[in-house]
Amino acid sequence: MAVEKILETDTLNQGRVKINAIMDQSNSSVETVNGYKSELTEGIKQAKEIARTAGDEAKEIAEEAGELANQKADQAIADSKTAVDTANRAVSTANQNKQEFDALRNEFGDLVAESGDSNPEIVQARTDTEGIKQSTLQARLTSDFNSRLTTTDAMKMFSGSVNTPKMMDFKGKTAGNKKGNPHQAFSDYTANTLKKPSANWNEFTQDNYNKVVSRDDTGVSTGSSQSGVIPQQFFLFDVKAAIESIAEDIFEGMTMVQVVKYIKDNFVSIKIPIRGKASSPGNKNLKVATFLESADSYSVQMQNSAPDYTDFATEINDSNFIDSEGKINVLVFSDSSNGVTPASIDVDYIGVQITISLSALDVLNKSGFLKDEQLKAHVDDTNNPHQVTKAQVGLGSVPNYSIASKAEAENATSDSKFMSPLQTKNFHQKATETVRQKWREGLNWIAHRGNNTEYPENSIPAYKNANRHWGIETDIQVTSDGQWVVMHDDTVDRTTNGTGTVKSMTLAQFRALRIDTGANLNTLSDAEKVPPTFEEFLGICRNKCKVPVIEIKTDSYTIANYDLLKEILTKYGYNETNCVIISFDYGVLTNIRQMYPNMELHMVSSTITQSVIDQAVALGYPATLGVNYSNAGVTADLVDQLHALGLKINVWTVPDSKFEDMKKLKVDYISTNSLSGNLKYQNLTLKNGFTVYSDNGMIKNAYVEELEGGVAHVCFTVENGENGGNAIIADLPDWAVPMERQYGQCTVRTSAANGNLNLGTFGVNGKNSTGAAPKGTISVGLNWNNRTSWAAGSATYKI
Repeated sequence: MAVEKILETDTLNQGRVKINAIMDQSNSSVETVNGYKSELTEGIKQAKEIARTAGDEAKEIAEEAGELANQKADQAIADSKTAVDTANRAVSTANQNKQEFDALRNEFGDLVAESGDSNPEIVQARTDTEGIKQSTLQARLTSDFNSRLTTTDAMKMFSGSVNTPKMMDFKGKTAGNKKGNPHQAFSDYTANTLKKPSANWNEFTQDNYNKVVSRDDTGVSTGSSQSGVIPQQFFLFDVKAAIESIAEDIFEGMTMVQVVKYIKDNFVSIKIPIRGKASSPGNKNLKVATFLESADSYSVQMQNSAPDYTDFATEINDSNFIDSEGKINVLVFSDSSNGVTPASIDVDYIGVQITISLSALDVLNKSGFLKDEQLKAHVDDTNNPHQVTKAQVGLGSVPNYSIASKAEAENATSDSKFMSPLQTKNFHQKATETVRQKWREGLNWIAHRGNNTEYPENSIPAYKNANRHWGIETDIQVTSDGQWVVMHDDTVDRTTNGTGTVKSMTLAQFRALRIDTGANLNTLSDAEKVPPTFEEFLGICRNKCKVPVIEIKTDSYTIANYDLLKEILTKYGYNETNCVIISFDYGVLTNIRQMYPNMELHMVSSTITQSVIDQAVALGYPATLGVNYSNAGVTADLVDQLHALGLKINVWTVPDSKFEDMKKLKVDYISTNSLSGNLKYQNLTLKNGFTVYSDNGMIKNAYVEELEGGVAHVCFTVENGENGGNAIIADLPDWAVPMERQYGQCTVRTSAANGNLNLGTFGVNGKNSTGAAPKGTISVGLNWNNRTSWAAGSATYKI
């Protein structure tokens, strides 16, 4: 029965079609065998019936007539022989078909085997569910079928112990993490002797862990050309953890000594399958050894030639290769290099299958299931254990208190009330408020990248001239040599005369740049154009008594980076109580939270989603959500929701025109590019034809600003307009209107005949002012009549 073989040049689909054709022929042969079996059974049945009938007839004829009876009997015997011959032919035919089926099955197995170990797909197809490579696909199918639980196995399981295999390999392994997969792999290409488990090893990377489970001929290679060096890979398999993955509570209450004894007492075997190759000056031998703790040495279990990827396996029946921590130590190595020809090993797959005898009843009992006698004893217990009292469950001394009210919880004076979780959180926030931060609660204003209205963003002058805000915001990231510097963008292209990313530059290269864009750039000295360091920023904040609001740009920072950050903050007197760190990167903020448990952290986001809010909550208190003021999600409901969760909200890049809207929402922080902040600033709205006298561009605005201590400062230099007394020069904003009228002095430009300059006055008209000048205005006072050009006035007054 000819079949078409799978060729190495076939595609995967062509191979699938040929295998399906083989399976169809196999199924047809099975049906033929079953047909012959039925024919055989029927033939035997007919033969027996014929013989019985013929025999009865022969007996009757013999009784009636001797000779005729003998003839009839002879004929019956002949007929019986014919039936037997027919049955024998049926048996022969059935055997022939069975032989054809067996030949087909063998040919199918040979067909798969012909592809050899060089084809990873065929190797994977012949690897059973326990990770053992079988010689043929048929053997693999048989192995997997035999491993399935039959009815007999189930009955045996609940009447005694069952040999239970468990494969240990590196599927699902995460490098550096032993929780999901506890087994570990290491390598070494420096040692001249076999390294012991206690030596220092280099653990596999994640990429190597992925390679050592795939059986795709892309294994993990370790090698060296140094004389005497033995390339080695060391594999540590945790038998205790593997058994616990089958029976979670089996070792509950045991010491490690007891655990190891239990494993060895119930030990059946160890099987080590490996796929790999090796090369050394004298041979291509791949060697596998296990460590015997009692002898403090390795015992070689396999030593096979493997010039190409080859599968080997060995079985060990000695439990002493399980060490005192319940682990199996496996070493894979080759002969050493001679200094000319390198030595190397390459492992494509390795695992250890531990087989242990387990009792299902013991496992169930460890998991809390009761035995019959235990259940009966409980049912027969006449002490009625379910009728318990408070004392029986340890609550006899617990007082019967009610839940404290919000006020009682916050006052913390009662010792006869219980606290709810919400009350506990509220109390903690109130009690630790002064510890967590040194600034006042309420609305605070932040100068976005410093005073970038009058100076280039994130420049030394921008920080030094941020005078009206509670805090100064900046952006920091790390140079290639690990130094923290100030720059908003990933690259320096937009704001400096250089190009490239910050993290690609050394500190010296970064400091060689010059800021080349921004407001009033021409007024900066060369030193002021140097991009600042983080330390320079903190020094200015400290001198100005401003809160640093530090945005750490998104990146993967090292422990050394974070340590240096903390060192710099400490150097300038900043800690978790007097500065703020913000970031778009949740991972950065979680690392900062570990460093500073009580620092206020701002989770900044371009979108408002429940996921972002959940991240802010997860940061712990104190925490703030930072969003753009123009986001449609910034509503009173959002602010209320965040406050109810114990969070604050920071709205950023808010213009002057939206300040009042944000105040009405009761936001906690306003980050702005405006000159106005906690102390207000506003350009004056000029009236009656007055305009700003620019003095060739050196004067730009007439303004009023709020100073500390309830004082305002007004300043103007105007031309045009009117000279008559009480003529309105400008309107004052509501916050700058005093209660009473106050006067200020001004200089009035006149003609040469009048002395060129006159000393005049102007009025600041308060809420109680009377007369011609309207309330809330600045108006012309004395000695303006001879003005020929400009008038300049400046005054401070109480508001």
